[in-house]
Amino acid sequence: MWPPSALESLRAQVRQIEGQHRRVSTALAFGVPAVDSRLPGGALPLGALHEIAGGGNGAIDGAAAALFAAGIAARTRGKVLWCLTRLDLFAPALAQAGLNSDRVIYLCRHTSSSDNADVSYFNAVWMGRSFEKVHVI
Repeated sequence: MWPPSALESLRAQVRQIEGQHRRVSTALAFGVPAVDSRLPGGALPLGALHEIAGGGNGAIDGAAAALFAAGIAARTRGKVLWCLTRLDLFAPALAQAGLNSDRVIYLCRHTSSSDNADVSYFNAVWMGRSFEKVHVI
């Protein structure tokens, strides 16, 4: 991991490059100093893409990470885009963590081989309706 001074210097350079075109965003603090102190600006930026993964390859690690993310998302308002690499999420568990299904849009990447070329596409599901081969721009 980079020393704090090098990391802060890099963040300052990014802020300078973004300049006035940077959009105003809100953030979600956890209220736990050990966590908040490690996040940029002391909180988790909202309206941004975040990757949350378990500490191992097991189902328990993945489930714990998914429920952690669902608990965070449940504290926000609006729609949540949930990106998957596999169709292994037990969606009713997200509701148990407070994230209702009417707020979640699931996006899963699929790859198929045809004519010796890999073709990637996405399937999106929202409120039980499936939207196949969604093009993500």
